[in-house]
Order: sequence, then structure tokens, then C-alpha cells
Amino acid sequence: MKKTLKNKYIFSLVTSVLAVVIVVLFMTLRSKDVTDSWAENNVLLSQRNYEIAASYQLAFTDSTFIVYDRYVPITSNDAGSENRDLPLEVGEYSPYTVTKKDDVYTIKSGDAINYRLTQTAPRIFVDEIGTEYTTDSYVDDF
Repeated sequence: MKKTLKNKYIFSLVTSVLAVVIVVLFMTLRSKDVTDSWAENNVLLSQRNYEIAASYQLAFTDSTFIVYDRYVPITSNDAGSENRDLPLEVGEYSPYTVTKKDDVYTIKSGDAINYRLTQTAPRIFVDEIGTEYTTDSYVDDF
């Protein structure tokens, strides 16, 4: 009888520990939604390098993700900017989400936007083609 109770206790303990481990693993592997904190803090990302013919600013407001392009051709070779193959379309996107998994932030808005940025320093982000952005905000502090 004592051996049966001991086995039940051990089984119950092992089951509880496994359940906690599974929950912790699930929570760490899952992306964290940071949309509200970026919107509340009006995060603005500004393009830092100009290897592509664009001058992006990405603004995150309460309800809208806005893509600005402040690109101005410098030489006649830069003209014809309408043929640029750019990763983002200028415009306003609503609703949107920003999720974080490790150092990767994913911005989504329906089928129109699915943009990934990797945080390389506290205020520096890089997209998949190497476009760098900076922000005045320490987004990890939100």
C-alpha cells in the first residue's frame, strides 16, 4: 500500500514538472506581440544606409503602420525611381502587428506587409536585404 502511494506521488510529481517544462518551452518559443508598446511609444524607424534607392521612415501609431519614402534622386542616373525594386510600398497599413522572437521583429498587415527586421544593436535594425534603420527609442525598455 505504501509503495503504491509512493509511486502515485512520484508519478504526479513527474507529471507536474513535465507540464511546467512544456509551458515554459511554449512561452519561450512563441513570438511576443509588441504592437501596443510600439504604438504607445510612437516608434519611428529611419533608414540609415542608402544602398537602395529609398529613404524610408517607418512610423508606428495607435492604429496605423505608415511607410514613408523621402527619396530624392541626387543625379540624373538616380532618375527613374519609379522602377525601383523596393521591399516596402509607401502607404498606410491598418490594422498591423509587430511580433518579436529573439532579435527578429516581424511587421505584418494582412497580405500587404510581411517585413522582418533583425535588431543588431539596442537602436539599430536591419532587414533581409541589408537596409539599416535607427530609432531614438530603446524598444527593449517598453
